[in-house]
Amino acid sequence: MSVFLIDFLKLIASFVSMIVAADILIKGAVILSEKFNLPKAFVGAVFVGLGTSAPELFASLMSAYLGEGVLAAGNVMGSNIFNSTLVMGACLFFPFHLSKAEKSVTNLIWVLLPAAMLWVFIRDGAFSIVEGVLFLTPLPFFLYSMITSGVVEEPDAEILEESKESIKIVLKAVAFIVFGALFLAVGANLGIQGSLGLVDYFGIPKAFAGAIIIAAGTGLPELVTTVVAGLKKETDLAFANIMGSNALNIFLVLGLSSSLFPFKVSQEMATRDSFYLFGVALMLLPVLVLSKRSLQLAWGGALLMAYCTFFYLQL
Repeated sequence: MSVFLIDFLKLIASFVSMIVAADILIKGAVILSEKFNLPKAFVGAVFVGLGTSAPELFASLMSAYLGEGVLAAGNVMGSNIFNSTLVMGACLFFPFHLSKAEKSVTNLIWVLLPAAMLWVFIRDGAFSIVEGVLFLTPLPFFLYSMITSGVVEEPDAEILEESKESIKIVLKAVAFIVFGALFLAVGANLGIQGSLGLVDYFGIPKAFAGAIIIAAGTGLPELVTTVVAGLKKETDLAFANIMGSNALNIFLVLGLSSSLFPFKVSQEMATRDSFYLFGVALMLLPVLVLSKRSLQLAWGGALLMAYCTFFYLQL
């Protein structure tokens, strides 16, 4: 079997395993959230967002550990652009509605702050331990904001009684989360190996591999989750997932990766790509106010075109 075919199969196996693992992880997280009656915004932005961001976390950690900073940063930046354009654009093609609470100023902050911090920190072409810690600093505030963003109903006596008898279900949920995380680690490792092999074989720039190939692969869980949520008319959950995934990708993924394994990035990432990332974050703001169906469809098309432009710039 040729080296090319082996690397290609590794990449495919990586994508499949990460999607399956993310699905398992999400199932476990949702079971726990239902047991503890957590608000939907928290479930979408944190549990589902964390589940769909887990591939990026493992892929970027592995890349940074191996000294492939371009892949580590490119994966996060490419994934956030993928989420904000392709995934959000696809979401707008479904009947889209956000509640008043989801149009809050707080959500505006969590849409813009991660991209703004990355834009500032990446200007010198590297991420240091200090910058990694600074990325991690807003994380607890983000989590607290999501917890308090919805109304949590008090469970009635029947639910409490069921909860006392549902230890097996909770253990099952924890098992889902643990095994999902383990399979994500395996999938991320395969993805890095396959991508590096194809990069060498075809002479593909590592920036393209990170920002497009790996980012698209690790971004598939967000796309699948959003399409499923749209089909179920749960577009508010889909938006929370995108917002949460983007915030976690930068606060948690970049924060943890750079604080543990400081790395350098390419000049294009430090200038062009970081500016583009902040630009598409700004493009998410109209989503919070558009109500007419025709405008939603038009803006969805504009977001899809924005991703096509980003793809072209990476060639």
